[in-house]
Amino acid sequence: MENIIKKYSNSEVTVVWKPDLCQHATFCWKGLPGVFNPKARPWIDPYGASTGQIVGQVEKCPSGALSYFYNKEEKMELKHKDNGEKGAFLFRDEGLLAAEMTYVWMNDNAFIIDHTEVSPLYERQGLGKQLVAGAVEFARGRGIKILPLCPFARAVFDKTPDYNDVRLTR
Repeated sequence: MENIIKKYSNSEVTVVWKPDLCQHATFCWKGLPGVFNPKARPWIDPYGASTGQIVGQVEKCPSGALSYFYNKEEKMELKHKDNGEKGAFLFRDEGLLAAEMTYVWMNDNAFIIDHTEVSPLYERQGLGKQLVAGAVEFARGRGIKILPLCPFARAVFDKTPDYNDVRLTR
């Protein structure tokens, strides 16, 4: 079963709530009732207090069901690393690994995408697809092929016929 994660944002901060871990909603409600109200839907109003007050209350969460991250105006930049045997495309956000796709070289003309992972805090933002697009651009620039063995990467290739020029099939 997939864990539910909900996000509530204002212009400065995003509060992340994991309902499966939540045991003490009353604690949050009493601590900052303008933001946390279990009787309202949605129960978190990120405009109900200052960002500092919200962060302070979230940091007191006894169960770990609440966390936060600061919103950034600028987009994360796609990074690439390669040591000649294996490599990765990744997104970092203020030092935290937001998303990563790894690959291993088959030979000088092809590599295998073997894993793609996006941190739960960054899910549903399209980072996984951007990682695959970065690998495709890299392959096209070097005239090489990609074998997408990772289930996510394979699904993106299957849904994107424009990537067939770099796709290696067995």
